[in-house]
Amino acid sequence: DQSQGQSQQRTMRTLKAEKPKAMKALKKETLTSGEITDVVKKVLRISSVFALLVLFASCTDNKVFDEYKQMNTLGWHADSIAKFNVEVTDTLSKYAVYIKLRHTHNYPFKNIWFFRTITSERGVEYADTINYVLADDMGKWLGKGIGDKKLVTMPLRSEALRFNKPGEYEFGIQHGMRDTVLPGILEIGLEVFSRNI
Repeated sequence: DQSQGQSQQRTMRTLKAEKPKAMKALKKETLTSGEITDVVKKVLRISSVFALLVLFASCTDNKVFDEYKQMNTLGWHADSIAKFNVEVTDTLSKYAVYIKLRHTHNYPFKNIWFFRTITSERGVEYADTINYVLADDMGKWLGKGIGDKKLVTMPLRSEALRFNKPGEYEFGIQHGMRDTVLPGILEIGLEVFSRNI
């Protein structure tokens, strides 16, 4: 009986000794209001990322056209129109269209004027004149690239295009600067994405 009593006492002492450890561990795992706020922020961040992934999955851009026209080594002449023929089969999708301009430091202006047209077999569907800025007021080029060559990507319009009828559409790009020949222009490109929503 005495040995059983000692055993029980040892058990009681062991439980008593372990209880504060368990309480300490529990205390460490208890979150403060600040920690709860951090957890909520993390959950909201994860939820936002998940929502964006769902949005991107439902709204995707698919490249349907990407082509460049090389300019004359002497420069881009005012009479030279860069023409791109884009085949449109899907009239339900919207299309994001971008003009790509590759130039060197030899280009003498900080901007460029374009005459732009979209023509189909029915005639001119769209025409405008627009000014694009290529350098800031300090003369720093805005295009991307290392060294002498810079690539500028410019949207055709702020909103996406929708074509009413399938068929071939010709995009024409002509410079509208006062100088007849523009030095430093290497290539003009057109990039088209179909936007499925």
